[in-house]
Order: sequence, then C-alpha cells, then structure tokens
Amino acid sequence: MDPSTLPPVTVDPEVTDRGDLSQADAQAIAMTLAENLEVEGQALRRAEKSLLPSVDDGQRLATLQGRVDDVIETGGAVVPRYTFDALHVVLIHTEGQSGLSLGFEARGTVEVVTYKVDGSERSRTTSPFTRTFVLSRPTGARWLLVDTQPNA
Repeated sequence: MDPSTLPPVTVDPEVTDRGDLSQADAQAIAMTLAENLEVEGQALRRAEKSLLPSVDDGQRLATLQGRVDDVIETGGAVVPRYTFDALHVVLIHTEGQSGLSLGFEARGTVEVVTYKVDGSERSRTTSPFTRTFVLSRPTGARWLLVDTQPNA
C-alpha cells in the first residue's frame, strides 16, 4: 500500500490529551487499517480464512470468517475495496474491555466487486460510505480490526 493514498488523519483532542498517540502514530495506524482491509479482501476473494487472524480479532474476525464460509459454500465472493477521503481518530470506550481501542471515523467511497464461482467478475458498484473502523491491540503487537460501527 502506498501511504500517499491516505488523507491526513485528524486526531480527536481526547486522544491527544492522553498523550500516548502522536499525529505520526495515527497516520501509521491508518496505514495498518488500510492494509488490514486489503488482506480481508484477499481472504474473501481467495476463500482463505487463515489470512484473517493476522488482521482481525473479536467480532470482526467472527463476521469475516462467516463471510468466507459463505464464499466457500456459494463459490461467489463479494469483495469491498475502500478509498478514504477523510479519517478522524477517536477513543472508543468499550465496557469491560481492557486496553486502548481507537475508532477511525472514515468517509470515502467503497467499490464492491462481486465474483462468480469461476472467478470472473459478475458486477461492480461504487458508492459513498461513512463508517467507524475500530482497532485494538489485543496481543500488544499489531493493530487489528475488531469491529465496525456507523459514524456518530
């Protein structure tokens, strides 16, 4: 992935007040978000669940594993590809969850390609989207996608 394809990330004051996330950190985590979404797309296209634990955890992992199961069952894949126009990082407060979770409030376009059983393209649509991608570091290492939410 080319970092220049991402917009500059804005950071909520609550995040900067904590003092543990710089602008450069936020931009780097946004790059990880884009990479994670790309790997999810590859997992769907190839019907390879084994790719998902390296980029997803929690509810997001369960959801994507179910989508890969659907691909295996039907032979057709629906693969989104996101282009970000704006990214704003906020803290996500989850009851009972330890550690820091970040929400990337995203706005842009999503291109959804549907593939037939034989791998050929059936359809392609492009539409605007707004969504918050929630990332966490459950193992303390790489930031993983753990959930998505509608933007507030």
